[in-house]
Amino acid sequence: MSGNIRLRGKHYYYDFMIDGKRYKGSTKTDDKKLAEHIADTIKADLLRKKHDLPTNIKYQKSLRWH
Repeated sequence: MSGNIRLRGKHYYYDFMIDGKRYKGSTKTDDKKLAEHIADTIKADLLRKKHDLPTNIKYQKSLRWH
């Protein structure tokens, strides 16, 4: 289920879209498998939020890479 993850510098970053909204950020790890797990967890939490299911984390959307 993982979206795009890319190694940028020392850490992996996730980048995916849900319903036309882009979400991106650092996984704060240099371990690819852990980064994939983090990205999957973030995406699952966002989908839970979309369907009014409980989640404890707030995420921000972004329109482009800086």
